[in-house]
Amino acid sequence: MAFSGQVLDDHRLNQKFPGSLLVIILTLGTGIWFANQYLTQQFRISEGQTLVQSLSVSLSSSWIKDNAQPAEQLLMSLASIPHVNSAALYTDDGALLAQYFSEEYSGSLPEKPGPIGIKVGDSGIEFFHSLTTNQTGPSSTLYLNLAFEDDSLQWKVLGFLMLALLIGFGVGSIGLLSFLKQQAGKPESSVSKSSIGKLREISGKASSSGSKIDRDYIKVLEIEERLKLEVLIRKQGEDILKTHHRILKHLAVGNSLEEVLDLVNLNLKRQMLPDTVCAIYILDEENSELTLISAPQLCDSSQLGLRKWDVSPDGITFGVSAHSNEIVIVENFAEDPHWARILDNSVIKEYKACWSVPIPDPSGNPIGVVGVLCQHNRSPSVEELKHLNSSAFLAGMAITRKQYEEDLHNYSRELARSNQDLEEFASIASHDLQEPLRKVTAFGERLKKHSGEYLDERGKDYLERMLRGTVRMQNFITDLLEYSRTGAKAGPLTPIDLNQLLKDILIDFEFRIEEVGANIQIESLPTVDGDPVRLRQVFANLIGNALKFIRKGVPPHIKITTSIPNKHHVRIHVQDNGIGFDDSLSSRIFRPFERLNPTHAFKGSGMGLALCRKIIEHHGGTISASSVKGKGTCITVELSMVRKTN
Repeated sequence: MAFSGQVLDDHRLNQKFPGSLLVIILTLGTGIWFANQYLTQQFRISEGQTLVQSLSVSLSSSWIKDNAQPAEQLLMSLASIPHVNSAALYTDDGALLAQYFSEEYSGSLPEKPGPIGIKVGDSGIEFFHSLTTNQTGPSSTLYLNLAFEDDSLQWKVLGFLMLALLIGFGVGSIGLLSFLKQQAGKPESSVSKSSIGKLREISGKASSSGSKIDRDYIKVLEIEERLKLEVLIRKQGEDILKTHHRILKHLAVGNSLEEVLDLVNLNLKRQMLPDTVCAIYILDEENSELTLISAPQLCDSSQLGLRKWDVSPDGITFGVSAHSNEIVIVENFAEDPHWARILDNSVIKEYKACWSVPIPDPSGNPIGVVGVLCQHNRSPSVEELKHLNSSAFLAGMAITRKQYEEDLHNYSRELARSNQDLEEFASIASHDLQEPLRKVTAFGERLKKHSGEYLDERGKDYLERMLRGTVRMQNFITDLLEYSRTGAKAGPLTPIDLNQLLKDILIDFEFRIEEVGANIQIESLPTVDGDPVRLRQVFANLIGNALKFIRKGVPPHIKITTSIPNKHHVRIHVQDNGIGFDDSLSSRIFRPFERLNPTHAFKGSGMGLALCRKIIEHHGGTISASSVKGKGTCITVELSMVRKTN
């Protein structure tokens, strides 16, 4: 008797074969369990990374700091995506801004965002992703929790598989051992076959008799087919994720809307059955008409037949879906009165059913539809519906981004026009307003020189008031022109040594410092990025105010210090011991022409700090004030430090 090329006696068959077979079964079962765990975890992580990147793109385009509504609307759109337990958006200081929970999830959100990265825990797979809302602002944190697999269900399925394997192989081994014993005395050549051949021979015999061995053997084959199908499904899932990554890349680098939607369309087509054709429509601004924007599988003449549809509750499937913001399925055109009216359309004649899924914007409102025409009378499968929803989500991101880009372009164009109008106003103010004012001043001075002695005391007082008013008006116009031109004629940002800048400014104030007996202390200051001319205006204005708004009989003491809030920014504090002001008015002092003190006590137009604020904001920084009335004021300026590069 031969088995795998070797002659085995009854003793070896009895002692070694069952034990070896049991080891093989246990090893195979353990390998299946670990493979299932690993593949499931990797698939869910890849799915989560794609979703996090998708959300980041939308949030970067639509989210406004401290405004939770756009973020909440975007997170609520996750309800259509399977496996999402929860999601949240935290502000830069760790506060919860927006959140989402699935109906089946009973867990909770982290109190504070964790470290950036991926964490696999009992509650699912957690993603913490840093989200930058602007170039210089702080980073917020996006949190996403994806369900893994139900452990109890996994154990039940794996237990069933292991039990089926043990029973099948156990019964088969007993039958094979019995058969080999019966053939032990026959010549080797008559039974010299492989173990697989023996199993097939047994299976063939059992099939004719309907024995239990036959049923167990069929179960083993079914298990093998299921494993093959599982591997195939996971491979398809990986291919889908790779395609989604490619679509997001095209979206991020700024490819045209048509190119991105064609890629979404072709990806959807690969996931559908061969009897379908996919089309993507976009909704007009009046929400009254759908226009075909992507159907790469159709020729130009076929696209013309499907170009436009009215949005109506009583119209074609696509228009009904856009109107109701719901999935609409028509299984048979012949039974639908709206499709029946256009069945003579040469394009429509090829198809018998239609499905439509609305494309949502971040607020959940429809901005288009993803439609499928089918050549057979049927409804979409569960998997096809999932792919349709996923494609609608990607199409919504692409369309929304395009709309944001167009809005930004229009805003930039309007801003350029506004700046041009401001320049024209500055030119008019410079000539048409100042020229008459110069004449009033000149003739007032002549009147004072030639006829001043003929005026009584009241007349001389009126003349002096008029001349002082013209000087004050001249200063107002000069400051207003300077304010309007700030930013429009700013120079490039270069590294500026603040120590040298303040040293030059103090030279200009040398006589004023001696006059009031001021004591000025300056810490070592860093180098910042800025326009040297404009930053000189800012710090000259701050030091000038500190030397102007002083308490009577109290020598001014000015202290300039720094603090480092993070590695990219520096704060410069200008502290004085002057008259101060009510701290509740700190936001008003940066408004144009805002004065907290009477004009007869302190000269000025009220434009100095407004000009400072505009210059600092043009540099991407901030300026703020705090004060105690009668004790002094502190002005804080935050700027970007020079970043060292290798």
